[in-house]
Amino acid sequence: MGRVVAAGKEAIVPTLAVAAGFLLWEAVVRIFRLPSYILPAPSEIWVEMVATGPQLIWTHTAATLKTTLLGFGLSVIVSFPLAIAVTSSATIANAIYPLLVLTQSVPKVAFAPILIIAFGATELPRVIVTFLVAFFPLVIATATGLQSTPPELVELGKSLRASR
Repeated sequence: MGRVVAAGKEAIVPTLAVAAGFLLWEAVVRIFRLPSYILPAPSEIWVEMVATGPQLIWTHTAATLKTTLLGFGLSVIVSFPLAIAVTSSATIANAIYPLLVLTQSVPKVAFAPILIIAFGATELPRVIVTFLVAFFPLVIATATGLQSTPPELVELGKSLRASR
């Protein structure tokens, strides 16, 4: 019973914080009489969402989820082997790290118009941008995790005849 109460307390604070954020947002829009095309109030968004209907909202949600999963999935498929290669060889790391840093120096938003011109207003530019957003953090986090494996675990693996 004590765990349930503790879990309930842990859920209440974030819920209240989110509710307070929505109330503050609503108040700011009302007090400053901001036009809805600049910043709509949460109540206006809710009314419009209900009027639109759940079918359209779920259709757009599914399309966004598809784009996100495709881009993230591709970044996982590319970044994990690349991180393994980078941690396996200093030569590969010296060759790849500058390119990884270079990809981070250009804002992702700058790629979007170029990709739309190159590939048209299709799903592909959105998937590529999603890939680019997820790619660098995955490579770096995976490489860092691989490099920080405790030596005892490496020795244990060797003693159990684990391959490289």
